[in-house]
Amino acid sequence: MKHFDRRLILLLSLFGPAMGVLTLFGIIPDGVDRFFWLAISIGCAVVIARRAPHHAFGHGAIVGFLLGASAKLIQGIWSGVYLAHNPGLLESFAEAQSKVPQGTEFKYYVLMLVPFVGIASSLIVGLLSHFAYKSLGRDRDRS
Repeated sequence: MKHFDRRLILLLSLFGPAMGVLTLFGIIPDGVDRFFWLAISIGCAVVIARRAPHHAFGHGAIVGFLLGASAKLIQGIWSGVYLAHNPGLLESFAEAQSKVPQGTEFKYYVLMLVPFVGIASSLIVGLLSHFAYKSLGRDRDRS
């Protein structure tokens, strides 16, 4: 991580725990959170493209992993609070139970998703950062 801006990564990654807490208490309801995640991902990608242009994908991938994994980890650890404030999640979990081992509790189901959500977020934010860098680079060349 010699060429990585650790401060930038840390600051942008704080959106993950913030979203985790906001969804945990139902302040941002399930289903609406995807719009917030879209805005956060695009915002982080643009900041990364401007602040770390030559390592945009790498920075974006690290930030994306930390965003997704930390939010899902918070939801898993405090799954009782998460379910209490988001009752519709039980229906989603009931549908997903056919795909997980019998008797899996909601808490463990959410915790199993942590690495997968982290990897998916990593790819998304990494690619968005790369494309933002390419897009901003062209704009700079035109000026």
